[in-house]
Amino acid sequence: DRVEISNPGGLLPQVAENFGHKSLSRNPLIFELFTRMQLVEKVGSGIPRMIGLMKDSGLKEPIFRKDGMFSISFPKITAKITENATTEKNYGEKSVESAESDVTTEKENDEKITVKITAKITVNQNKILCAVKDNPFVTQKELSEIVGIAEFNIKKNMRKLQEMNMLKRDGADKNGRWIVVDNPMSV
Repeated sequence: DRVEISNPGGLLPQVAENFGHKSLSRNPLIFELFTRMQLVEKVGSGIPRMIGLMKDSGLKEPIFRKDGMFSISFPKITAKITENATTEKNYGEKSVESAESDVTTEKENDEKITVKITAKITVNQNKILCAVKDNPFVTQKELSEIVGIAEFNIKKNMRKLQEMNMLKRDGADKNGRWIVVDNPMSV
């Protein structure tokens, strides 16, 4: 339900006291070497930049643990599609704030695309379902452009949606069509 990064070394006491505001190197010689190799930039600004970028994107702030082992957790981003949920212009560019948020989106002509299911799916899977509902003959290449992810990831997400009985294929690969299952429990 999250991505977590841990560092068993922990933070230096001075850094822990001024977390996100002060940077201090454990090994000045290595730090100097990295600086000369131009592998260091904006020293001490990572934590505030990360928090700011997460907020700007409409995401929850990461969770920091500073006692003992230092770790940071990023909550999983999912969307809950409900009976009246629809998708945002350009297929869901709006960020989802939590796993329990409804995603509301509209097509270019303000016609709402409704997906009548209740399940936890990712934002990209929601975009795929809405695009398929809009055009059942959409190709995976077109979906890749609409959703903004690689074709390989489109295939992977569509396979997951099929496993959850939310999406099915009718007909052959070349001239078949996709169907969004309105009631995945009945399939």
